[in-house]
Amino acid sequence: EFMKYRAPVQVVQEFYEKIKVMMGLIKEGDMIEQKMTLDKLMNDIRSDLVNIYCMVNNELIKFNYIVDDSGNTLKDRTISNITEYFQIAKEYIKIANEPVASIKEAREGYSAIYDDYIKAKEKCDSLERRLAELYVKLESKRNELAALTAIDSEKEGEDSASNDNKRIEQLQTDITGLEEEYNSIGESYTEAYTIYEPLEKEITGYKKTIDEGLDDSAANLVQARICNDTAASELSILLGHVSNHLTYTADAIEIMDALIPKLSELEKESESLKKDADEYEGSVSDKVKGSLEVQLKSISVDYFTEVRDRLASNLQKLETWYKYINDYYLVLCNVSDEMENLANIAGEIKENPQDMNREYNGYNSFSNITSGFTVMKGNISDIKAIDQMGDLYKIPVYNLEPTANSVEIKAFNKWFNARYLGKEAEDEETDDEEAMKEVRQGISEFAIEAAAQEDNSDLFDGIDGNLDNIGERYFKLPSVKGATSSDEALIQIGRAITESAQNNMINENPFEQPVQGLDTVNEKEKNFFDYEAEKVKKLLEIIKKAVASSAESLIESLYMNEYIVSAFKCVTAVDGIEHDIGWGRPLDKTLLKQAEVEYILFGKKSEKENIECVKRSIFAIRLLFNLLHVYTDPDKVATALSLATVIAGWTIFGIPVVQNFILIAWAGMESYVDTDFLLKGKSVPLIKTSSSWYLGAENAISKLKEILTKDIKNFVTEKIEGTVGQASEAVQETITGIINGKIDQVFSPFEKGLGDLTGEAGESVDTEMKDLIKRTVNEYVKNISFDDLESFTANLETAVRNLVSSVYDSIKAYAPEKLMQFKNELKEEIRKFIFESEQYKNLEDKLVKLGTDLLDKGINAAEEQIDKVLGASGKSGRNNITGRLIMMDYADYLRLMLLAVPAETKALRTADLIQLNMQEAAKNYDISIDGYNTFIFIKAELDFNPWFIPEWLFRNGDSGMISVEWSQGY
Repeated sequence: EFMKYRAPVQVVQEFYEKIKVMMGLIKEGDMIEQKMTLDKLMNDIRSDLVNIYCMVNNELIKFNYIVDDSGNTLKDRTISNITEYFQIAKEYIKIANEPVASIKEAREGYSAIYDDYIKAKEKCDSLERRLAELYVKLESKRNELAALTAIDSEKEGEDSASNDNKRIEQLQTDITGLEEEYNSIGESYTEAYTIYEPLEKEITGYKKTIDEGLDDSAANLVQARICNDTAASELSILLGHVSNHLTYTADAIEIMDALIPKLSELEKESESLKKDADEYEGSVSDKVKGSLEVQLKSISVDYFTEVRDRLASNLQKLETWYKYINDYYLVLCNVSDEMENLANIAGEIKENPQDMNREYNGYNSFSNITSGFTVMKGNISDIKAIDQMGDLYKIPVYNLEPTANSVEIKAFNKWFNARYLGKEAEDEETDDEEAMKEVRQGISEFAIEAAAQEDNSDLFDGIDGNLDNIGERYFKLPSVKGATSSDEALIQIGRAITESAQNNMINENPFEQPVQGLDTVNEKEKNFFDYEAEKVKKLLEIIKKAVASSAESLIESLYMNEYIVSAFKCVTAVDGIEHDIGWGRPLDKTLLKQAEVEYILFGKKSEKENIECVKRSIFAIRLLFNLLHVYTDPDKVATALSLATVIAGWTIFGIPVVQNFILIAWAGMESYVDTDFLLKGKSVPLIKTSSSWYLGAENAISKLKEILTKDIKNFVTEKIEGTVGQASEAVQETITGIINGKIDQVFSPFEKGLGDLTGEAGESVDTEMKDLIKRTVNEYVKNISFDDLESFTANLETAVRNLVSSVYDSIKAYAPEKLMQFKNELKEEIRKFIFESEQYKNLEDKLVKLGTDLLDKGINAAEEQIDKVLGASGKSGRNNITGRLIMMDYADYLRLMLLAVPAETKALRTADLIQLNMQEAAKNYDISIDGYNTFIFIKAELDFNPWFIPEWLFRNGDSGMISVEWSQGY
């Protein structure tokens, strides 16, 4: 029915022409995205190369080197100091061992009399204790007797109490007995002491000899141990030094090994990009090739293998030296333990000299230590000053072009200190680091907002359809329960469907992939914007597959999509005749208020969810097309470069990588605004011009920084509407891109390194340079032919090559900054010369008329003129001008995205809406579309001019022939 009553031949053909333009432009956008990805890879590689360079030339070169006036190496100083400490230790050990014999002799004497001494001492001590006890008793009784006697005297002449007298008599008797016992024990004590006294005198002499000998020996051993510890400390410095250089060397090799796959990837991807650029020539490809050629010069690894082999040889020597030094260092540590243990033994012997199980023989192993030292010295004798070791150990020559700058060296030092010294940078953030952090934060916050695509405006007012609210009806939808059909019908058309199915495109919708890269929104890593651009690249592959497939498959897909856009409502649709395809269905009785096409695209239950998915998808598509504009607009590139120059500075690649980050974020923010306008029913050019760009910075880096860090809605400006103005600007911007691209490509062999691309040219240009530019431009550019865009591009390249060749001798000695000045001034002079020429004005008139027709009538109507003026279909210049004039509305983006939806998914979701809307219209919620068995099968050989099929699908000269097989059923 749709084919019969509404066959949208012109709409489909017009959209197909747009697809062809978009394919070329997406390819250019893909080249830009590839180049930006390569910039990140080259930045990573350059950072590693700088680390290797600084490691080799700043750190490894310091091996066995000390800063003093002695002329000694670290090893020589270590050996000398250890020798001196050993000499001192040897003297201390000699002194410590001198009393060993006397200590041993005294211990033997001490041990021989120890038992007799202890026995005599114990006997004397026992008798002494008994005498003391008796003395106490005697004194007690004597005192008591004296007291009673005194009382008795006071009572003289009186009768004494008989009890007191008895007590006095008893005390006198007791005292007499105690005195006799005391005298007897005293005699025994005198006899025992006579035996003990000489023993005590003798053993005390022995003990003094032992104690003094041990104290003196231990004190000298302590000094010897201190000397040994100091020697070990000296050796540990050399050991640590060798260990550090072993680590540095191993890490440098590891970085080199990790670089190999990166370099392979760089070679592979850069060759792929250059191949793409060669196959699709244009301003973008010229710029990409020119920039890439210069940048690759900064990734020179000519001596890589030689350097790695040399470091690997050094590593083996370092490992050997480390083992020798470490083995002897452990020996010295053991010596300290032995000496400390000997001192402890001396203390134990002092406490118990009689314990002959503990021997003290002094320290007698030092000769082994000195002989071990001699062996170690021999083992490391080949450690010398670097310039004296020859091929045994050599620091390889490793030059970096361009040379590492101060910022890169600072970055290396920061990395080195953190990695090896555990020191984090304590210096405060510089202004550029703070600004970079602010820009990064602003872009990251925007990415989160763009990924969510939530809108607080009235866009969603009343659009609240949700399939969660329809209960069991949801589970009966065709897309939920799957396709069904009658067996009889399958038998009738089974073979035809099988044949027809071969023409169906099978793909996954890239826009249904989840959001990625929000946690890595920075200039160095793959981030949100990169992942979004990849979705569009996958869409390009799907479209290419569709265009390359059979005509039946493509026309079936295009007509199915046009049916969906025509028959179902979307966010920007109004209920009108364009959605009535012939049956007079009630347009106000649809389950979903508006977002029907959006449901077919994404199949979410909520209208709002589907709309947000569409917004994210349009954002991704617009991102790639807007990237084309910012990457080729000289003013925007210059402004982004200026801002990047101010805020970047962590490697020599830092500025272009930060510039890319700014450009893609700027394009992303413009895409966010575009998406908002498209959802409000407005149209947006496929590729923007400066006049149609909403977020302009007017060459002011301060304003660009504000755009990147503030609410972008504050910066949206009014745009021009006139078609003539749009066409004129489209031509000028395309021509400007061609001029810049050709000059960049021709100049790339002259530029010696990335320094030519990472800074701004000086403000002033000397008179001699100006005269040279004017003279050569007038000589070589004036004869360029302007018949059409294709001839202009070819003639311009020849003229620029001849011009640069003529001034080669004058510019070959230019410093990078001056060469950049010359190149930029040449671009401006050529642009000025061309835009003021009569030939260009005539060409522009043709292009403006063509652009006006294209804007007013569409691509198909203007195709013959396009071929004449812009050249063959698929050429970059043609696509860029056409792309700047094509206006795309919301429905166009829906058509484009429908190409990415698998055919079966698309059909089932379409059936969902048909079933739901039939239920709503009939108020019968049991209706199921699989209960309707209508089948149409057509197989026809058409040899006439069919009015409902676009001519480009079948025309061969003046006649047409097409075989069509169709099967449709529900």
